[in-house]
Amino acid sequence: MQIELDPHQKRQYDKLRISWMDIAHALQCARFLIKKGWHSFEWERRGSTYLQQSAFTTSLVVSYSRPFSTARSLPGLPSRLINWTNEEKALHDRILALRNEVYAHSDGASYSFQPWQSNGFTTVMESWPHRRLSKEDTLEFIVMAERILDALHERMTRIFPGC
Repeated sequence: MQIELDPHQKRQYDKLRISWMDIAHALQCARFLIKKGWHSFEWERRGSTYLQQSAFTTSLVVSYSRPFSTARSLPGLPSRLINWTNEEKALHDRILALRNEVYAHSDGASYSFQPWQSNGFTTVMESWPHRRLSKEDTLEFIVMAERILDALHERMTRIFPGC
């Protein structure tokens, strides 16, 4: 039997559930990064390891950030639902900045290219952001994401006790 929620509750529940799914996906990515030990700089690994690390890190950052952005039909997740520690808030802000400056957009401030020439040799010195999270940040993310998922679940059960 379908349960009817008023339109406001339905919209709120939908946002919470979608947010829960996105953060749960990001958490899966973080756990996989830990399992594989993928916290390296590009030059530290051979083969496709950095490429795979980059893909999981990108997925983590984008999936985690999605709930905190406004979508066409749903508002951003209110951060008041989460009781952040100072460390978690700093990590949260860093991840959102990474999403905006590196993973979803190529922010010019994150990249640097300097032509260089000496004794007839010409090159370009390049600096770009590395697609990695440190092991410490990833472990901290796991704890934070688990707490957020618990808070979202608690809020969803207040709207719909059977979820």
